[in-house]
Amino acid sequence: MSGERVYTVVYGRRPNEEKVRTTDELDAVLDQANTEAAAAGRPSVVYILTDRGAQAPFLGLGVGREFSYLTYGGQHAPGDLDGGVPPAWYTSGARGELPAGRAVRVEAARDAAREFLVTGERPTNVEWVYGE
Repeated sequence: MSGERVYTVVYGRRPNEEKVRTTDELDAVLDQANTEAAAAGRPSVVYILTDRGAQAPFLGLGVGREFSYLTYGGQHAPGDLDGGVPPAWYTSGARGELPAGRAVRVEAARDAAREFLVTGERPTNVEWVYGE
């Protein structure tokens, strides 16, 4: 199909890169990333990249926990599910922490990822704030 968008989902320790075109394909990759992160006890970052080049915004979300987080172009979705404690997340095997106050429901993160895949734009199902 001409004009079809192709997104790259990057996750895991290696990292893995999967091409997705549909929300069903995205859900399958996110399920796999979540299963791997939870089994390893290493909550992980997943990046969803557009096919519009390196300067295009991307969506980041967390998998492998009972909550997630969302980032997009220097913005994040605020949330209070982390109990005020900065949660650790792994990216390509490296451990890092996000500030507290960014933990959102897993389903909200999944809905945002699906919307991003369909539109290529910042998801509208959550509030967004800049910086800290």
